[in-house]
Amino acid sequence: MFPEVNKLARLVGLLIAAPNAALYAQSLHLRPTSAGPGEWAVIEITWQSSAQQQLVALEWEARFPAAQLEGDPMMRLTLHARSKGKSLNCRARIETRETETLRCILSGGLQPIPDGVLAVLSLKIREKAQPGTVRIRIEHMIGVKRDLGSVTLDPAEALVKVNPK
Repeated sequence: MFPEVNKLARLVGLLIAAPNAALYAQSLHLRPTSAGPGEWAVIEITWQSSAQQQLVALEWEARFPAAQLEGDPMMRLTLHARSKGKSLNCRARIETRETETLRCILSGGLQPIPDGVLAVLSLKIREKAQPGTVRIRIEHMIGVKRDLGSVTLDPAEALVKVNPK
């Protein structure tokens, strides 16, 4: 009936909702790195929580190309996360000839997951790896709230620069 009023009402609704959505934003971040053939690429995994909705556990899958990286990844929990009663369990599995997946669960107690560096992913660059970039992706992230409800989180990724030999 009054299209201008409807547009204005929608705009006002978006302006009110946008700051509130930021209160619930929480995310996992990967820090880009570089390494040469035969060396270990070390990627920090950082957590940023939401003041409104703190999580007590996380599950995720880290995916990386098998052709450029050796198949023995290591995921280690930081002392900071361990001091909050958290533990990290990961299992590697080959999904395809091109992609390897590392499935991890971070859990322990009802303390919220602390902000900051949670874990370190170490991947060895193959001796015959070509210079360029390798995409590391964390996806299928599910967070668990204190009341045992779950939250799906957005994927995160970083590039590892493979330096010339």
